[in-house]
Amino acid sequence: MVNFDNYFYHIQLQNQFHTWGVVNLRRLHPNISCIRCYPPFETTEKFNRFWTWFTTEYPSAIAYTRNSQRYFRRLINLENPQHIWKTIAFLIFSIRFDSEPKPYDELRQDLYS
Repeated sequence: MVNFDNYFYHIQLQNQFHTWGVVNLRRLHPNISCIRCYPPFETTEKFNRFWTWFTTEYPSAIAYTRNSQRYFRRLINLENPQHIWKTIAFLIFSIRFDSEPKPYDELRQDLYS
């Protein structure tokens, strides 16, 4: 079962590594939700609409990364349900939350719908 405990643990580690000035952090300890490692690109109107909706529905979402933008863009063009589910999972974990928005399976289902 997937949950947010591991997600928050890795964010805590990532932040500590940044504090210590660890170099090559993206290679040594990749974290797709790290804003310092993956700063966002300029956004599109579609992504802005998604982000506005998402942060309204899930106020604990505090930031997105270029990975979030990339997974969102990929999701728009997917048709294979298995690939859609996998990409939704990556999208969720590429977003920074300050607390668990809701159980992972429910959040993933919301995004699929």
